[in-house]
Amino acid sequence: MSTFVLVHDAWHAGQVWDRVVPRLEAAGHTCFAPSLTGHGPHEHLLGPEVGLYWLP
Repeated sequence: MSTFVLVHDAWHAGQVWDRVVPRLEAAGHTCFAPSLTGHGPHEHLLGPEVGLYWLP
């Protein structure tokens, strides 16, 4: 089977995938749905050094 890394969009957290993960796992897949820094259970880590963009 496959492994899925489910990434939430801005202003959400990993819990946005709570209805999807059990269905994928029931089908035999492995899923990871982390919350990014500054979101959900990690909101206390939000600071000026955390942004929503990526620089190469």
